[in-house]
Amino acid sequence: MKNLVFGITISAFAFLSCKDPDTSKEDYNRAPMLENIADNIIIPNYEALQNQLGSFQASIDSLNTNMNQQWLDSVKTNWLEACKKWQHCKVFEFGPASDIALRTSMNTFPTDTALIESNISSGSYTLGAVGNIQAIGFPAFDYLLYADSDANTLNRVMNSPNFRQYLVDLADKMLTDVNFVTSQWNTSYRNSFIASTGTASGSSTNDLYNEMVYDLELIKNAKYGIPLGKDILDVPRPTYVEAYYSGYSNTFALENMHSIENVFLGRSIAGTDGIGFDDYLDYCEAKRGSQDLSVVIKNQFNTINTELTALPNPLSDALLSNYAQINDVYFSIKDQVLYMKTDMSSALGLIIEYFDNDGD
Repeated sequence: MKNLVFGITISAFAFLSCKDPDTSKEDYNRAPMLENIADNIIIPNYEALQNQLGSFQASIDSLNTNMNQQWLDSVKTNWLEACKKWQHCKVFEFGPASDIALRTSMNTFPTDTALIESNISSGSYTLGAVGNIQAIGFPAFDYLLYADSDANTLNRVMNSPNFRQYLVDLADKMLTDVNFVTSQWNTSYRNSFIASTGTASGSSTNDLYNEMVYDLELIKNAKYGIPLGKDILDVPRPTYVEAYYSGYSNTFALENMHSIENVFLGRSIAGTDGIGFDDYLDYCEAKRGSQDLSVVIKNQFNTINTELTALPNPLSDALLSNYAQINDVYFSIKDQVLYMKTDMSSALGLIIEYFDNDGD
């Protein structure tokens, strides 16, 4: 995602309104929640991404014998499906994903087209280098596959060995990184994640909560706030949207929002509700005013999903023609950040371990 300012701070709202998790015999048992989220959400979503990236890589690898429209259509379809599945994994940027900065390498946008072209022209690059962060991942493919007409893209594929090799190398890196994270979750990390049942800094619950809320802020800021120009006096910047060339910006934002909602609800990849943060809040009898906080958050997810679904495409054009409608979505997400970042941390005694400078 577009880089934001990070840091470590302790939320001023992190007091306990729930039963004392260290001393009470009625302590909420977080192990079933962590087990449900690990086994029914995190691992299946990584495996789904891994499988789809495998299909995407295979379609890329077949280009030497299938440089035609059918090949390009297959590549684009597999890219789209893989990017949708990525939106359901980016929320888990802790543990193995954090170790290799997966979110940064997979989806930093806007992509640097000049750097991509320089890499292709020279044929010499290290895709894992920090300097190439904006020349790799899904946004690089968004440019390489969609910035020009299909005919011109195919012509480039047929006549530029360096172009073909860059496509192959990009896909290989993405699959290698996801293979590593998925393997870690399927071996030692899954058990250590479930075993870490506390709420202190570094615990699984606190890590998961922080990334869930931070990913929500990324939708607010990177996917909508920055393109809306919230940091430059509301002057829209259409080229800063995610998936600028393909036009799937709102599609990916909606998938991303569903992924956060699923973690909150403990909803499995198959769509079955299990133990999630909503149950944790209900146990703590958390309120916002007279309403259950879990209900407030659920209702806000419904509002946001409805508004996201109604946004016109492509987002880059809509920023100029439908600014007010997109602005409403931004503020709906901002309200949800308030409920989940401030109210939840207070109710559950969790610690916010990142900061941004946009005032929420």
